[in-house]
Amino acid sequence: MVCVSCASWREANQPRVVVKKPVPGISRSKTKSSKKTSERRPQTPISLSASAGVEASARYVRERKTTEVIPPDVTRAKSRAWLDLISPITEWAGLKGDKLRHKRDLLRLQREDTLTQIVSRAMEQVGGSPTRPVPVKFLVPFLEQASLEEPDSALVELWANLLATAAEEYDPRHVHFSSIMSQISSNQASAFRTLLFVTSERDLEFARDAVTQDYLPQRIQRFLVESLRGREANVSIDSFLSAVEAVFNIHGIEVVYISVNEGDASYESDLWYSNYSDSTEADYEILEAVGLVRRVEAEVSIGRFELYGAYYAMTALGYHFAKACKVFVSESV
Repeated sequence: MVCVSCASWREANQPRVVVKKPVPGISRSKTKSSKKTSERRPQTPISLSASAGVEASARYVRERKTTEVIPPDVTRAKSRAWLDLISPITEWAGLKGDKLRHKRDLLRLQREDTLTQIVSRAMEQVGGSPTRPVPVKFLVPFLEQASLEEPDSALVELWANLLATAAEEYDPRHVHFSSIMSQISSNQASAFRTLLFVTSERDLEFARDAVTQDYLPQRIQRFLVESLRGREANVSIDSFLSAVEAVFNIHGIEVVYISVNEGDASYESDLWYSNYSDSTEADYEILEAVGLVRRVEAEVSIGRFELYGAYYAMTALGYHFAKACKVFVSESV
């Protein structure tokens, strides 16, 4: 027999246990397993993703430093090599470090790699130190204009020759020659070179003498008459044309056309030695515009023949420009 009061006392003082109700259709064991799985599952992917992100970030930073930071520094050091090379022939001789770089920063330069080529070639030609530095009036526009050329341009050689000439024996006309260089292209320089077709300064002087003595507008008529007199009698048109072609086949002349009329018949020379063509017409007009050549028209009667012709001839300015820039062809040509 149990005492009611004792039973009531035990019931009142016994610890109470709270039990969660199971989810309908799911046992308690599955619920616990599901809970543990859901707590563990996100941990591994989050850890791997974070690790991969750190590695990718580190790799990205290393690649950026390698490709974007290091090469430009190396490139700038190489491209500015011209500054040290040219300083001995300038008023900057003796300047070092920041002072020398300050002079460079004042210039409006485009392609310093081109300048490095030009200055390197020029300094190879300069024998010893110049007696006086190249004036800034020439040097500054020269460097700015020359830096516009592409490194593989055919004009690089002429720019280098002009700089070497100015360093060895400066003449105020070199300022104008630099301006002319900035106005012509590689095609025009090539046309001027073939018009001269000389291999040395000595040949250039002979060409100047011939052109100025006999092929200027006021002299060409008389010269043709004297050169061809006697050949018109009892000769064929082919022989007469050959004689005319020989008269114009000299250094410093580029023939545009030669035609000869005999009565009602008209004959035109094929000009096998001329480099003039429709595609180069504008190039010769530009050379004339900058003063290096002059177009000359010739019309003269010789016996039974009427001679018509046109050609471009080197001017006095063209001679001095060619001498300063050494516009020569290779002796192997």
